[in-house]
Amino acid sequence: MKNLLSTIAILSCVIVQTYGQITVGLRVGKSPNVTPGTSYLFVNRQDLFNESLFNIEQVQYSEQFGFMARFDHGAFWFMSEFMYGRSTAQYSLIHIREINDGQSVKMNARRSFFELPISAGVSLGMIEVFSGFSVAHDFGFKNELEQMEGYRTSTPALRAGWHSGIGVNFGHVLIDLRYQQEFRNYGEGQFIHGQELLLKNAPGRFLMTAGFRI
Repeated sequence: MKNLLSTIAILSCVIVQTYGQITVGLRVGKSPNVTPGTSYLFVNRQDLFNESLFNIEQVQYSEQFGFMARFDHGAFWFMSEFMYGRSTAQYSLIHIREINDGQSVKMNARRSFFELPISAGVSLGMIEVFSGFSVAHDFGFKNELEQMEGYRTSTPALRAGWHSGIGVNFGHVLIDLRYQQEFRNYGEGQFIHGQELLLKNAPGRFLMTAGFRI
């Protein structure tokens, strides 16, 4: 087994030296606040006292930090990243009986996540364009919606999505702007009295990142 692992390591080094170059480094990123622009949902329609309008108003993202590994072969390259971040989604609930007062109940759903984006790109001089897929694992939930009567969630811990972007390659410093979108719907896997909170649109955001090759 030791000889096999040594052989694989040697072959990997030869392939890299022959066909391309692998670099590793640190990466940071930041997204602006997102206003999803979804339409209100009616919930508790059979309850005259609790019938309400439900919506998501804003999603806030923290800075993201992590690592990257990149394989360059001529003008083409592949990159994987491992990033940590946090997000807070702000929901609103307006009771129909109080709609004329314009008052709404604000509830926040916070989570931490690890994200693994994998990208393929091409360099056009210093300018780079790329696209790829990502998987995120959620943990550290603090969801104020759980205080609502009849609320339950079956949201999976893993989220998948795609991204595309454009960047500038300064050699040891890589800067890019990408757009990310998930393959699911806002409110998917969340229920009030059995009604799934399928709000319009899929979660998406812009993300500015900077990578520093070691």
